[in-house]
Amino acid sequence: MQSQENFLYQENILDHARNPINKEELFLSSDEIKAFDQFGSPLLLSEKGENMSCGDNGILFLKIKKDKENSLILKASFLGNGCAISQSAFDMLCSELKDKLISEVKFWTPAKIYELLGIQIHQNRVNCALLSYEALVKILKNV
Repeated sequence: MQSQENFLYQENILDHARNPINKEELFLSSDEIKAFDQFGSPLLLSEKGENMSCGDNGILFLKIKKDKENSLILKASFLGNGCAISQSAFDMLCSELKDKLISEVKFWTPAKIYELLGIQIHQNRVNCALLSYEALVKILKNV
């Protein structure tokens, strides 16, 4: 029998999949491009997570304010297609990343995605759940 808590997490996942709040492509405005050219900030990075076996995919966009001390994630968004788990994980991760320091995020593990989703992920769905994490890891290598 399914617990009430699991039911609520499943409903949360479906809600994020149906009504994502962070699904948009980030573009730099002309003013931001000028600021980037002059001061090196803000920085816009993107990377793709893709599950070749099922076709799920997503691109994670991070807008980062970089300074001498650390870098701050100003905004996170994504574009993608796929199952409820992959798209919810992207949306939830974007919400979690906003206003976080890169130095903090670099210590995140796949467990962070599982924590956000709140349910046990079947082994056949692990790749779907971790697409957003895969894209994040790629971005962090470039910061």
